Amino acid sequence: MENRSNLLAALCGLVMVCLFLPFTSVQAQNLKAYEKAADDAFLKKEYYNAMHYYDIVLRSKKTTGIYYKYAESCRLSYAYVLAEEAYKKVIDSKDKSRYPKVEYYYGLSLKHNAKYTEAKRAFKYFLDGYDKDNFYKAKAAQEMKSCDFAKKLVGEAIPESALEFSHLSENVNTKYSDFGAHEVDSVLYYSSLRFDRKREKGEKKDKELGKLLVTKLLLTPDHTKEKGKEQENLNLPYEHSANSALSANGDYLYFTRCSGKRSDSLRCEIFRSEKLADGKWSAPERLPNPINANNSTTTHPNLAWNEATQSEWLYFSSDRAGGSGGLDIWRVELKEDLASSEPYNLGPTINSMDAEVTPFFNVKENRLYFASRWHLGLGGYDIFSSDYSSNKEWGTPVNLGIPYNSAANDLYYIRNANDTTGYIASNRDGSRSLTKEACCNDIYYYAYKNTSNNTCSPPCVKPPLDTPDVVIVPPPVDTIPDIAEVPVDTPPDTGTTPNTPDVTEVPVDTPPDSETTPNSPDVVQELDDLLPLSLYFHNDEPDSNVSVKFTNTSYEASYAYYTSLIEDYKQAYSQQFNPERAAAEQGVVQQFFDDKVRGEYNRTQEFFDRLLEVLDKGAKLKLYIRGYTSPKAEEKYNIALANRRVSSLKSFMLRYKNGAFKKYVDRKDLILTEAMLGESLAPKGISDDPKDPANSIYSVSASQERKAEISVIVEQ
Repeated sequence: MENRSNLLAALCGLVMVCLFLPFTSVQAQNLKAYEKAADDAFLKKEYYNAMHYYDIVLRSKKTTGIYYKYAESCRLSYAYVLAEEAYKKVIDSKDKSRYPKVEYYYGLSLKHNAKYTEAKRAFKYFLDGYDKDNFYKAKAAQEMKSCDFAKKLVGEAIPESALEFSHLSENVNTKYSDFGAHEVDSVLYYSSLRFDRKREKGEKKDKELGKLLVTKLLLTPDHTKEKGKEQENLNLPYEHSANSALSANGDYLYFTRCSGKRSDSLRCEIFRSEKLADGKWSAPERLPNPINANNSTTTHPNLAWNEATQSEWLYFSSDRAGGSGGLDIWRVELKEDLASSEPYNLGPTINSMDAEVTPFFNVKENRLYFASRWHLGLGGYDIFSSDYSSNKEWGTPVNLGIPYNSAANDLYYIRNANDTTGYIASNRDGSRSLTKEACCNDIYYYAYKNTSNNTCSPPCVKPPLDTPDVVIVPPPVDTIPDIAEVPVDTPPDTGTTPNTPDVTEVPVDTPPDSETTPNSPDVVQELDDLLPLSLYFHNDEPDSNVSVKFTNTSYEASYAYYTSLIEDYKQAYSQQFNPERAAAEQGVVQQFFDDKVRGEYNRTQEFFDRLLEVLDKGAKLKLYIRGYTSPKAEEKYNIALANRRVSSLKSFMLRYKNGAFKKYVDRKDLILTEAMLGESLAPKGISDDPKDPANSIYSVSASQERKAEISVIVEQ
């Protein structure tokens, strides 16, 4: 079963994005170094890095074991299209029997890709050949029912005439993870994972950790006009602060604070701050035990006022002892003496052997909303509701359907005080993301329509369909498999799929532009104004020491490797200078990586997003791509290398957002025209001396010539 740390990283949106991890073991450009780096990253649960390093290894070592590790890394990085393809390689191999759960994970990937018929078939194959009576068997049986249920939900989506559903603008949503929104008096409170982590006082630098991000609590008085700002006194530079919730009278703000530098050591607890006379929040205090529990995670606070008891109740998620499995939903009456408040589990109607998270109790309806990975749904986490009856029993959970739910992960449902609008978080297709694979939560807004005509009574949920949900009692702990079942060359089994991806909606504050046609000069000029854009490569990459003109290496892998070498570049180039000059030259190299390598990588993805919007409206465009090299090698070799760089950029583009460009290229709405220039346009004076690597490899002048460039866009 998936371990607690995976659940935390997935559910809380507190994934530690370590894109720039400087692995010391990947300094040598050889297969063993890449494979070791991949294995190390996987064991540290840095799945995004592991995915890219295994991708490099697969260029030369196409073994079933590497494909399986790559598939696992893709699945745990939410790259389900890539995971599906890689698991299929394992299934089709003669070594399939070494991986007894491959059909199960293949089914999960298919389900996340909305291929419900194929997913059900995969789960059946798994059950037919799996003889252990444990979590995986119960989960696969539940997923088969879920696939049938999902196909019915697809045909019963809530109509646009009844529900507005839209993606918040870039004032709120970023390429990182944004989630946990709630609105009070038009002020939007939310959490965002995008801030560089600083070391705690006295903490030693850990080179293996690389660049980490932390989550902070933000607010904006008007998200249509203003970006979110940090809430004062609540955030720490070295720990996550997230998942805020206000008390009924607004006097207290409850939130989660999570400590731990790695995802495998992350632990969360609930804190609260009191509003001061000047409107600021006091220094946060940790809620006492037993609300928090030692050696357990307590997160996702939600407050609800109980008129009958004249007291406030706190709902939360926790993996403490006494639950059904994974994260469960609990609640506790907040007494004046918090230490005497005893939480209790909501029981098996709500909680399952998998995970239930992000509770929201609507007092007006006497109804609980929550996200679950067990109850019948469309993807990973779906949002459900359950009515609390007068005899103090919870009703059977009801799936809220489309568009609240998708084939990805959908959670953090909340309703505003007006009872007609609210927010969810989702990493569905259309959410902004750091890269095409690593999907990040975004915040979505919903608003009910036509309620005065009773055509849709909030929350517009449908009654359970004729496929009943099933509550299964968890098996004894000793029936859950451990790592010993996994083959030696297989990464540790991580159980069920974690949080996350996929709806493409116009931001609520940006209505569609009806005055310009897709191919109008203004639209094309707007795109062309963003060009040229360059993606930079390490020396002789991709695929060093070969003369072929094509590569299977997408640019993301080259980028991850290149940025891991920043310190090498700074040292190698600056060693030829005296100490004072060396420090200045190291700053120049650092600026090149920040402004050019990383900056252009991010700007290219922004360009891709805008290009997709224009193509989706019917535009027909031609894009010119050029490859460049520094003058270090022979011209014939450099021409081949320039080809590979163009090939790598094209691969990056065609795989972006699960292949979003492919349909436009296939029907020739988008034509990619190539020009391989080698060193022919490299400025004179750049060193080509192989005996002078400081200048021919590590200097900025040489580095800025090793690139693939999107140069021009024109109408067809």
